[in-house]
Amino acid sequence: MISRSRPCAQLLNRLALSRLLSTVNAGGLNVDSGLYELVNEKIAPGTGVTPESFWKSLNSIVTDMVPRNKELLAKRDTIQTELNAYHSANPGPPKDMEAYKAFLTKIGYLVPEGPAFQVETFNVDA
Repeated sequence: MISRSRPCAQLLNRLALSRLLSTVNAGGLNVDSGLYELVNEKIAPGTGVTPESFWKSLNSIVTDMVPRNKELLAKRDTIQTELNAYHSANPGPPKDMEAYKAFLTKIGYLVPEGPAFQVETFNVDA
């Protein structure tokens, strides 16, 4: 077993934090420097997409999706709160599965199955 002194642990925490804080501005986004280098040096070359175009497009996508992401995270929090309250009031496995399914549907955890669909891909492994 390895024992770490408190100063050693603090140093390791600071090193980890400094790594996390090592970011680069790319297309208006604060991006981890390691990810930035990976995309720019290993992934983008040969794709026909410049790193600048990639980061600018990613920024646009992220900006467009932030409001919807916040809505979904708030919905997840609400559903989790409802689930926690239910399971606190009803410990153990559900005794009435149909009532439990109705509860899950009521809080939005279960939704009706949508229509059938197909997914097609193009130029994959071409």
